[in-house]
Amino acid sequence: MSDIILSSEDKAGERRRVERRGNASTAELTLPEVRRILITTLLGTVVLALFLWMVKSVIIAAILGLIIGIYIRPLHLWLHARTGKATLSAILTLLVVILPVLVVLAYSYSELADVLGYASQHQDEIVAKIDAAVRRIPFLATAKSATALGQFGVGATAYGTRLPLVLKAAL
Repeated sequence: MSDIILSSEDKAGERRRVERRGNASTAELTLPEVRRILITTLLGTVVLALFLWMVKSVIIAAILGLIIGIYIRPLHLWLHARTGKATLSAILTLLVVILPVLVVLAYSYSELADVLGYASQHQDEIVAKIDAAVRRIPFLATAKSATALGQFGVGATAYGTRLPLVLKAAL
């Protein structure tokens, strides 16, 4: 860059014409420059905070997706080396990951339906067993928990019986 030509007596007194972007210290900043730096920093921080608040529900999913992607990348590369096609290896990689998860979900759904059917038919027996177990605890021997346990059992069973219906409606 070309410097402004000043006489030696003008160089010391003329700060506005001297290029100061090189190795300037904080003490050499003027008040308007400090104000501009602080306002820009504050606005940038506010915008970043608002952005993170806006996408807070997606951040966890993005982090988990990134971790899963890192773990399945070697499988994708291995399949890509075997098939020679990136699209086919991507589809196969997703199938290898998603199909076992779907099988586990289907199995857990059937088990959940069986457990909920049993719990709805044997509510009183389950409440009596839990009440007896609570009374064996030394400081709860005189507790009257059967009513509260009965209400909890009814609520849990009602929630459990609604859950498969909600899942069926979603599918």
